[in-house]
Amino acid sequence: MQRALASSGASRITDYEPFLSVTSKRRQPSPIRSLQPLLELPGMISLGGGMPNTSFFPIKGVDVHLTDGTTLPIQGADMNAALQYSSSYGVTEFVEWLKDYQTREHHPPYASRKDWHVCVTNGSSDANAKAFEMLIDPDDYVLVENPTYSGSLAGLRPLGCRLVGVETDHSGLSPTHLRSLLDSWPVDRPKPKVRLCCT
Repeated sequence: MQRALASSGASRITDYEPFLSVTSKRRQPSPIRSLQPLLELPGMISLGGGMPNTSFFPIKGVDVHLTDGTTLPIQGADMNAALQYSSSYGVTEFVEWLKDYQTREHHPPYASRKDWHVCVTNGSSDANAKAFEMLIDPDDYVLVENPTYSGSLAGLRPLGCRLVGVETDHSGLSPTHLRSLLDSWPVDRPKPKVRLCCT
């Protein structure tokens, strides 16, 4: 995709703020959460509220049994870290592992930059909900596959956006129908802001 943009002379998007929803543009970091990175400094002791002393945690360890017969014990510092509050980005070691994995396996063009992140979620519906809220305002047009996943529709409808179906074929979303839809888009109507693909 990046090569296609470069060879076509298209410029890369460097400012994503115009795509954010009004709600997202209003967000400010929590003052307490903005101090979280300081707690990860070696030797730092927090006197702030909400970070319980790990000696009071009722769970000292768990054993995870895999189908291949392997047992993974989680205890000590790892168990305490799993039970304790962490940065809003997630447990640092896990987030760094995910970024390294993304870099090794997918070679994103921005990997050499230091200002990119991964977002840890509870699963695809949680990730969709976060992305929808981040991008979509009431009355925004959203392109969806027709048919599309009902769980995605359930997350989109309460946002008050306008769903526009794009036909699918044996390979997924039909590029021909998408091109035709966009080429004939009414000039008095805002262009679609989001395209959702579930295939």
